[in-house]
Amino acid sequence: MVQKKSLWNLLPGSVNVAPKSLFARVGIAPLLLPPLILIIFIIFIIVCAIRRRPNSNYAIQTCQKWFWCYSWCYFWLCYWLCYWLCYWLCYWLCYWLCYWLCYWLCYWLCYWLCYWLCYWLYHWLCYWLYNWLYHWLYHWLYHWLCYWLCY
Repeated sequence: MVQKKSLWNLLPGSVNVAPKSLFARVGIAPLLLPPLILIIFIIFIIVCAIRRRPNSNYAIQTCQKWFWCYSWCYFWLCYWLCYWLCYWLCYWLCYWLCYWLCYWLCYWLCYWLCYWLCYWLYHWLCYWLYNWLYHWLYHWLYHWLCYWLCY
């Protein structure tokens, strides 16, 4: 079997594997981005505090203002609010609503109502009714009544 050549196989360390999904390639990078930005801001404030200029208090206050503004606005407000709100609300709510409500309700409702109702109706009502009617009507009426009367 001939393997297809692709650009993915030319990458260093690739072993003729199909490309992974975007989430598998990115990995946990989106989760590490906010702590990384927080670390960059901490380094930024340390650099601002170390640099001694004539107007160093203004530089430190500016750095602190930017640090608190960006760290609180981005990290706590945007990341935690958006990520956890969107993740928990959208993913879990949609997943559990769709999965449990639709799957279990539709599957079990349709399965138990349609399958068991139709199966038991067919099996017990139609099958047994047909067999008993056929057995009693045909066998007894034809066999005993017609056979004994006619022959």
